[in-house]
Amino acid sequence: MKTIIYYLGKSLQLIGMGTVLIAFISFFGEPKMGLMFKLTAMGLVEFYGGYILISYTGVKND
Repeated sequence: MKTIIYYLGKSLQLIGMGTVLIAFISFFGEPKMGLMFKLTAMGLVEFYGGYILISYTGVKND
């Protein structure tokens, strides 16, 4: 069960990084500050939610 939670956390971290990357790239197009702020906040929640899940499992890659 901890393995599933670990990989769920890793995938949430990747999705969060992708969401923040989309917000960063949208800055160079037609910047809408409200949308970029929401995307960045959502990406950070996803990333740190994944971090919490990974730290819960206690699995460390050395």
